[in-house]
Amino acid sequence: MAVDHGDTEVLEIRALNGDTANYQNGSLGLEVDLVAVVIFNIYANPVNNSLIINTVDTTDTISTYSIRGQKTPARDSKKINTSRFTKGVSFMKVRSNGQNSVQKFIKS
Repeated sequence: MAVDHGDTEVLEIRALNGDTANYQNGSLGLEVDLVAVVIFNIYANPVNNSLIINTVDTTDTISTYSIRGQKTPARDSKKINTSRFTKGVSFMKVRSNGQNSVQKFIKS
C-alpha cells in the first residue's frame, strides 16, 4: 500500500506470512503482525513490453511504482504496456473491493 506523507510516499509490501516491508527514500523497515491478502497475480515476470494482471475480482485502481517509490499514473486496464518502464525491479499495487495488494515485477 502506498501512503502519502506530503512529498514522500511510503510503499508497504505484504508477504504471505504476514510480514511487511516499508520502502521510503532508500530505507527499508520490517514490521510483523499484519494479515496479507493476495488478490491478483501478474505475468510474464520478468516482463518485456506487456504485463498481464489476473484477478477474479474487479479492480478499482492499478498503480505501479519504481524501486525508488516513484509512482507512475494509475491504470484501469488489466494489461499494462511496460515498454517505457526503466529496466529493473518495480512494484504493482492493485486495489479491489477495498483491499490493497502489492507484488514485485522485473522489467527486462
